[in-house]
Amino acid sequence: MRTLIPILTLWLAACASQEPLPLYQQMNGMDVQLANQALQQALQVRPRGETLTWSNPQNRHFGSLTPLRTFRLQSGLYCRDYREELYIGDRHQAWQDTACRHHSGRWLPLRG
Repeated sequence: MRTLIPILTLWLAACASQEPLPLYQQMNGMDVQLANQALQQALQVRPRGETLTWSNPQNRHFGSLTPLRTFRLQSGLYCRDYREELYIGDRHQAWQDTACRHHSGRWLPLRG
C-alpha cells in the first residue's frame, strides 16, 4: 500500500497537468463548414475590426472572426491577420492567425 500511494499521486498529478484538447477539435462537420464560410466572407469583404459571427443551431456551437490587418506579400498575394473565437458549451478559446488569398480566390489560413 505504501508504494501504491506515491504512484497514484504521480498519476493524478500527471492527469491534472495535461492541457485540454484545443476546442476546435470538438467541432463537427457543420461547425467546420459554417466557420470556413464565415472565414471566407470576413476576410473578403469585412473591414478591419468588423466582426462576423457564425452559429450552428443544431448544437449551439458558435464563433466569430475579426479581420485585423491587411497586407501584400512580395509574391503579390494579399494576406490578412485575423482573430478567431470559438464557443462550445461553457468553453471559449480565442487565437490569432493569418490567411492569404490564393490565386483561386480562397483565403487559406497559414496555420491551417
